[in-house]
Amino acid sequence: AAPTPVTPETAAAPVTPVVSVTPNVDLATNEVNSWAKKALQSPATADRHAAIRQLVRFDWKSYPMVASALLAGAKSDPVDAVRVDCLRHLAAYKMAHPQVVAGVTAMQDDADLWVRQEATAALSQLKPGK
Repeated sequence: AAPTPVTPETAAAPVTPVVSVTPNVDLATNEVNSWAKKALQSPATADRHAAIRQLVRFDWKSYPMVASALLAGAKSDPVDAVRVDCLRHLAAYKMAHPQVVAGVTAMQDDADLWVRQEATAALSQLKPGK
């Protein structure tokens, strides 16, 4: 049998990558960075809460940006409920890095009563021996 001639109908379609991958870049790191940005910069409070929940899916020891973003959110978010959410996740996931503990300790003097109370509660879970 004669080979089938190549026509536009039988030629293979060009392949276009769905995801652009840069060599030696950890895709999880990109995802962590994306969620951290959303947790800190999304205009909607609900989006920041959702991003916090996505961030904690990653091991904070492997991806220190997780703890850094949560601490930054706890310190600076304009909504006290988001700040408390960050503090509670820092504590629940035992993110007891010295910088986190120092940052949460400083928050015990925060202007917001709820944030102060949550910082104290978080420290009871973060400090060694607690």
